Amino acid sequence: MFENIFGNIYFLVVVIGTFAAQIILTYYFPLMTRTTALKREEWGACIAIGATPLGIAALLKLTPEKWLDKVKVEKFVDENKAVEEGGILKMYNDTKKIKVTDLKKKAINKEPNEDNDF
Repeated sequence: MFENIFGNIYFLVVVIGTFAAQIILTYYFPLMTRTTALKREEWGACIAIGATPLGIAALLKLTPEKWLDKVKVEKFVDENKAVEEGGILKMYNDTKKIKVTDLKKKAINKEPNEDNDF
């Protein structure tokens, strides 16, 4: 994920620019952004909370797969079921079943006065 992170100059410009803009807007233009400067403890808390997913991801990568097989994740959450029930994904899956040749045949056989369905 972090491989060659310093190789993309555009990425670095955006990250550093965003960082600088947030500090400048917070400390020098607080009325414009309606913010207040953070104390040292608040900065530390923000960094700790923001870094938590990185630590969790590192621990998961170090966990042997046979340990994870013992945990039945399906009883906690079934991501496939939750996603498949969504209306937009269902429509997308339905459109994947349509073939272009079917649409062409439908367009050829359609009367000139009929409305377009697609």
